[in-house]
Amino acid sequence: MEYIPVVTSGGEPREFLAIVNDIVKVVSSRGVRWFLWIDDIGVDVTDFVDRDKVLRLGESVLDLSKLFDESPWLFAKTVESVDEYVSVVKDLCKEVEGKKVAQALAGVRIVA
Repeated sequence: MEYIPVVTSGGEPREFLAIVNDIVKVVSSRGVRWFLWIDDIGVDVTDFVDRDKVLRLGESVLDLSKLFDESPWLFAKTVESVDEYVSVVKDLCKEVEGKKVAQALAGVRIVA
């Protein structure tokens, strides 16, 4: 499970989303919100999550702390162009020069 950054138009992280099954955790400077997807509707269930991160809906109980990491971790950089991305990767990979490297790439949006 990884936290997905939601960034401003300037590239600054605004909040982070973590998704496990049909539960979404949203972390921002305003705190943590929890959403449960039911069919195609996201329902805010934050008020049903106690301080121990246990979701209680009627007789159903789910310990969210067992599904989600405590806080976001992020290894990301927003870049303006493919050329800048290549430069960033080149700089990061100098210490592995001459070795084969696999690069995972997620959340790419190229605007032409």
